[in-house]
Amino acid sequence: MALAHYETDKTATGPAELAGKYVILTVGPETYGVNVAAVQSIIPMSPITRVPGTSGWVEGVINLRGNVIPVVDLGRRMGQPEAAPGTRGRILVVEHEKGQVGLMVDQVTEVQSLEAGQIEPPSSLVRTQDNEFVLGVARDGDRLILLLDVRKILLF
Repeated sequence: MALAHYETDKTATGPAELAGKYVILTVGPETYGVNVAAVQSIIPMSPITRVPGTSGWVEGVINLRGNVIPVVDLGRRMGQPEAAPGTRGRILVVEHEKGQVGLMVDQVTEVQSLEAGQIEPPSSLVRTQDNEFVLGVARDGDRLILLLDVRKILLF
């Protein structure tokens, strides 16, 4: 059922369409938000089996409740330098068109409701083909939260 809700949100382009609940997480110095409807579970870091020949940001696969799922290092996918071993503390399991995928993150801090008035589209000055998965930028006091489109992050 959560996936059906996420399917309706995936074409969101403006602040009104982006308003809703987000899982707020950190990767390195950055704060990101993922629509809560796309999130299946949040698990502690577990052993990852490397798979040769995958994209540089695909860390490998894990066994999650009898299912083998790919795991992506979200920091590397976002163009951050490689993290020191042991800094990624959680795996955010999200639903994708091809099945479940794990996103390695440093920490998950909260689930937060964001209103349309807090959200702006990303500036055309900073929007590129390499970061088209940023749907918007939410203001939460002095903190900026980049809202991510899980589908576009996971194009592989």
